[in-house]
Amino acid sequence: MAQVRKRRRPSAITIRPRLGRIIRHRNIWLSLAIGLVYLLLSSFTSPFAPTQRVSIRDMAGATLTLTGFGFSVAIAAIALVVALPQSLLMRNMMLNSAGDPKTVRSAEMDGRTVAWVENQSASEAQDRLNLEQPSVFSNFVFTFLWTGIVQICAAVVAFCCQLFTGSSVVLTLTDAGGFVSGFLLTATTFYALLQLLSALQAIGLLATNQEIYLASSVHWIDPPIARPAVAERTGPQRSEDRTGSAADELTS
Repeated sequence: MAQVRKRRRPSAITIRPRLGRIIRHRNIWLSLAIGLVYLLLSSFTSPFAPTQRVSIRDMAGATLTLTGFGFSVAIAAIALVVALPQSLLMRNMMLNSAGDPKTVRSAEMDGRTVAWVENQSASEAQDRLNLEQPSVFSNFVFTFLWTGIVQICAAVVAFCCQLFTGSSVVLTLTDAGGFVSGFLLTATTFYALLQLLSALQAIGLLATNQEIYLASSVHWIDPPIARPAVAERTGPQRSEDRTGSAADELTS
């Protein structure tokens, strides 16, 4: 009897299940549109325009500078996300899949982590982890991984354009090499820039969600209850110190 292979969720480094979303994403289409604008401008630019003094080498140098910065941001973001301590937000991001109509919830109970799905048994909820859809957390990490890959690809394009058509000028129809190189540089540079902005947006979204999760998980108590707990933890204090607010005592 043939053994049924257990399905596994795609990891954060798997591109194939995310390829459709990458192609449909607005970043790639917007960068192509900007590249087409470059081609149109090349058709109407005078040979005596100031842009004729800008070479492909200059444009490629600016692209290499941008991609170097973007790659550094992507690597730092991956290291930051992986090094984040285990929290309720991180745990829920790992348990849930993007676009899943049912949400897996988790909590701490008796020193262990418990998870459940509304109107589903424990076995049915556990089988959801074997779905072929990537988790929200892996998609989040993949955003920075793809940002780094895009920066590398844009840097390779810039290096090749600089190597083969570096002396050509931008926005010209008289030089076929410069015409093609200018289009490739424009499209890939803007795609690298847009992907970098998406990565920065993802970092901001993570910070916002962490703040929301923290605010929802805090258990508020009245000041008379807080004062004895703080006094027991910190020892006896002077009478003038105990007249402060409960917030001051809890944060001291």
